[in-house]
Amino acid sequence: MVNAYPLRLKGIHCTNAPSTFEAIFNLVKSFMNEKMKKRMSLYSTSNSEKVFQHIPKKMLPKELGGDNESIEVLAG
Repeated sequence: MVNAYPLRLKGIHCTNAPSTFEAIFNLVKSFMNEKMKKRMSLYSTSNSEKVFQHIPKKMLPKELGGDNESIEVLAG
């Protein structure tokens, strides 16, 4: 059952998550196989250059160091 995921995930990238989420994220990640562990990433604001290796800078809002509009404008 460990390898039965309801979705076909290509990757999960989380930015600016609180420390409690980071602890839960690492706990859940410990139960996954190596393939899924490699597809999951958690980024803080201090390592934003790593985000740009996976997500184009033009896709991210200004608050996350990207070139797109602000989150407020994008939300609506």
